Amino acid sequence: MKDQKILKVCKIDSIAFASFALKQKADFFGVHVIYKKDIGKRFQLVQDIKAQNGKVIIVTYINDLVTLQEVIALYQPAGIQFHYPFNAELVQTIKQTNPKLSLFGVLSDEESSPNFAQMDQLLDWVVYDTNYRGGTGEASAYKHLKNIPPSLLSKTLLAGGINPKRVRELAKVGTAGFDVQSLFRSGNLLNFRSLENLVDVLKFPRTRSFSVSLTDIPLTQMKNIGRYFVDPNLDYHLDYSDTSLYPNFDTTKCGIEEKERFLSQLPHSIHFFLNSNEKLREQIADFYKKYSLSLTHVFLQFFPEIDCSLFTSQRKHGYEEKFNDSVLKVIPSVFYKDLDLFFERFIECDFISIVVPPPEKKQNIESFIEVYKRHEDKFKDKEVWLDRNLNIEFVKMFQQRLGRDFNYIIGKEVISDWTKLPAIHEQISKA
Repeated sequence: MKDQKILKVCKIDSIAFASFALKQKADFFGVHVIYKKDIGKRFQLVQDIKAQNGKVIIVTYINDLVTLQEVIALYQPAGIQFHYPFNAELVQTIKQTNPKLSLFGVLSDEESSPNFAQMDQLLDWVVYDTNYRGGTGEASAYKHLKNIPPSLLSKTLLAGGINPKRVRELAKVGTAGFDVQSLFRSGNLLNFRSLENLVDVLKFPRTRSFSVSLTDIPLTQMKNIGRYFVDPNLDYHLDYSDTSLYPNFDTTKCGIEEKERFLSQLPHSIHFFLNSNEKLREQIADFYKKYSLSLTHVFLQFFPEIDCSLFTSQRKHGYEEKFNDSVLKVIPSVFYKDLDLFFERFIECDFISIVVPPPEKKQNIESFIEVYKRHEDKFKDKEVWLDRNLNIEFVKMFQQRLGRDFNYIIGKEVISDWTKLPAIHEQISKA
């Protein structure tokens, strides 16, 4: 999808989930202050999101002017969403007294004859939802959609049962984007993986992101992951290797599964280095069951006999049954020397990770750059991650010589000194 759509993530009530949405480049962050009794409950959360330049939209049922002004004065949000039938007089008053505030109205199929002209004149955005309750997960029929004038349609966000499949179906109706709530919630828990999968459709590909590998960190230092909200890394990463694929690479003594338990409330990925398709299936199923909400994706290290049907990274090639809001995304990781073989098998993928040679292996680096350039056309329109032994200078070299927006998995450089994170982020973010 070439035209990236607006994404409003609604009912933000977790600092970790807010941080993940920020790093996934969500555009608006809906925070619920539904009733008067809720005023103040989310104040610190809103302040923290704003501190990270997130655009907070207060979503409310409150419909009296005095209380609304109190909410606006307290939170000083980027916008406010009147989650009830359009009240032109109230909206106009708020607009006059708060000219810099973005105003979100709600349209529902429950409305028999909406006044599109007034909505277009007074509102900055319209959320087209199934009903005025919100968060039900019920799919809207959007019966008014064909009658919405183009100027209003271009600032309309579709809500109501939104998932990756519906996003694809609705991509060309001319709306600005989507407002999503129930997709990201499993009971009282938040689903990082569902947000990851939706962003794969809405804002593909990710570029200039990075993940911190915790494979080699001592368990006593796992406390550093508590910095997640203020640190710029997208997620965390772990390697699972039993030496069956690479005899000199053994993580069995690194406490990987215990680290997974530490990460049960944070977005993370697992990278399997195993030479058995049966073992891969077992491990994917096991980790998916244990970490069904926080495990966002899996990397499988490529080897000649790997069963390519294990990969579910196809985003746009008709694999709807394999890629939806609940599936665990499985991505090929390829050792740079195996890229020729990988592409000989014509493995269709939209996401790929490449294990690069270490910085001190100058000749191997030249070999990698040569093989990458030979296959450069095959990386077009893909999300590409570089993995292994990365540091700031190595990142800079790749940026200069290969000139594309890679993503990076960085381990020892960070866990040896967490204060390096801002500098790493700054280098990765450079054009």
